[in-house]
Amino acid sequence: MIPSFKLIVPSRIVTRITDASAASLRQRGIAAVITDLDNTLVPWKSREISEDVFDWLAALKRENIKIVIASNTMHPKRLKEIAERMDIPYILGVRKPWPAGYRRSMQLLGSTPETTAMIGDQVFTDIMGANALGLHTILLRPQLSTHEFIWTIFVRQIERLAIGYLTAQGRWPTPDAPAVPAHAVAASVGTEKSGGDAPAR
Repeated sequence: MIPSFKLIVPSRIVTRITDASAASLRQRGIAAVITDLDNTLVPWKSREISEDVFDWLAALKRENIKIVIASNTMHPKRLKEIAERMDIPYILGVRKPWPAGYRRSMQLLGSTPETTAMIGDQVFTDIMGANALGLHTILLRPQLSTHEFIWTIFVRQIERLAIGYLTAQGRWPTPDAPAVPAHAVAASVGTEKSGGDAPAR
């Protein structure tokens, strides 16, 4: 594979960040997670955090998997607010795909490239930079929102061309099967026990 193409191929593809379960990360020897913010944890520019994400973060904590948000966002106050609500640390000025931000993140987490996963929605920032350092990379597709910066929309076109080429070559990973959210499983069990429909939320 051409080296430049190799750098943009993720280790895994998931349809939601919650599909990168704590158990699956542990099975791969992952003890720390660096995650993007926009279109990964929350939709672009959004402050809404889904129940599934809170459940996922709780599962990581139970497995003693550390996590940090590393974002290229130009809105640090919003990042700080979201990170505080999630009760997880964050790194500013990471400038992905440059390596310094990833190294600062791993230093904060006390991890190594071999034990760290990077989760994000952009091939030429999140994935390429992390692959260059040897991290386990997880691409979120499709992204949570189609609303993005104009520059990002342009880069997405290049992404599609590259992914199309790699797919035709049989070198693009097959997305993981979506997992059933924990609260949905609980609701299903409750319905079975009661013999009726689960109460609406």
